[in-house]
Amino acid sequence: MKRLLLILPLLLAACTPPRTPDPQPRVRVTATTTSERLDLAVTLEGADGQALSGALAQVKDPGGALNLLPYASSKGAYVATLPAVSGTYHVTVDSAAAGALSADVPVTVLTRAPDLQDVQDGNGQRIRNFERVSAQTPIRVTWTATPGADRYLLEVRQLGRLVATVTTTDTSAVLPAGTLTGAALPGSPASVTVTASAQQGDPAYRSARYLSSSTLSAPSLGFQVVP
Repeated sequence: MKRLLLILPLLLAACTPPRTPDPQPRVRVTATTTSERLDLAVTLEGADGQALSGALAQVKDPGGALNLLPYASSKGAYVATLPAVSGTYHVTVDSAAAGALSADVPVTVLTRAPDLQDVQDGNGQRIRNFERVSAQTPIRVTWTATPGADRYLLEVRQLGRLVATVTTTDTSAVLPAGTLTGAALPGSPASVTVTASAQQGDPAYRSARYLSSSTLSAPSLGFQVVP
């Protein structure tokens, strides 16, 4: 009986078909835009999943200008830094091992950074009124919208240390009471920064063979925190 129990899992394993990888070569494109610069990385994968070099890689920007993408062995990708232009970038890769492959990558250039409007505590104290905010109450941070952005990252620092981050699709965020530490007059220094971002594609490169992201940060806003 024990021998039969040992054999049964082996038989079940033998009956389970192995997962076969995608036998076709494929291309993955990462486009990262900050302000007026576009960093482009194109990875050509063979049927075994390994990066291939030696291909002719090119990208045509939305205005029709054609640029060659040199291979960077340190990144295992064809890379270039180009002026950022909103629109569709057409990537082509031609290799004797993988054939000709292409991808269209949309790029959104954010042109107006969010503007930090105010930091206000639960007592109604506002830094725009040159007031100090209380660490013992929730603190609301507000900013203006950035056209084309789909989310915002709020970073909160105190005494040079990052103490909180909030990701939201809104133009405001509330920090729970106690997030910051207050001090006696004149208060403890703190600051907030907001970064707008827009993202298209798939970070896992499954539903889309590209990931396109753009970010633009506002200047930090400093203030004083009391208990």
